[in-house]
Amino acid sequence: MREGIGSSLEIDAILVPQGAEYATVQRACRSSLPVFAIPAGAAVAEYLPRLPLGSWQRVLVMGLCGSLDDRYGIGDVVLYRATISISGRCLECDRELLAGLVGVSPDKDPVLALTSPEVVFRSAAKQQYRQQLGAVVVDMEGQTVQSILAKWGIAVGTIRVVSDDSHHDLPDLSDAFDDRGQLQSWSLVKAVAQDPVAGFRLVQGSLQALRVLDRVARQLN
Repeated sequence: MREGIGSSLEIDAILVPQGAEYATVQRACRSSLPVFAIPAGAAVAEYLPRLPLGSWQRVLVMGLCGSLDDRYGIGDVVLYRATISISGRCLECDRELLAGLVGVSPDKDPVLALTSPEVVFRSAAKQQYRQQLGAVVVDMEGQTVQSILAKWGIAVGTIRVVSDDSHHDLPDLSDAFDDRGQLQSWSLVKAVAQDPVAGFRLVQGSLQALRVLDRVARQLN
């Protein structure tokens, strides 16, 4: 186990969406903490029981997220206070762990994060979710991870970095992930080719956010 960021709390493991996010965090943490790659989206529910959950008390989720609010731009670090589903189900994050991690984003208050079953790629949809649910960022795994680990008595903290803003469309990534939560390279290339301007913003925003994610993860060493 390892001491949490700026706190006396100990983190047992880090969970990160597979791909570039996982590679970034694993490289930054070196051997200081066990880092596990999780599938994107709902597929994470089938994967989590394969992990050594019985030996864990506190888990940190890291990765990228999208913005639903103009106050949160590309490269901003956000700490979750709660997650909310599209249906409106809200789960509060562990307060003790949240207090121990708050120093990672001292300039911004902890946020309410939407968990979406698919990529929210239209700015209009982002604004609609912001108005209806009050969430300011979105990812595809947050509440699923939180709900499953809570059944095992595991506290979850989440630190994410914004990779796309709230006022530009992304490429249509509806088919970018398969049923196992794996990114399909050809589908991604096709989506970017169909909307190269949005694709360029996606790539640039992701690269910028990954650099920030690397910096945050290195604080764990």
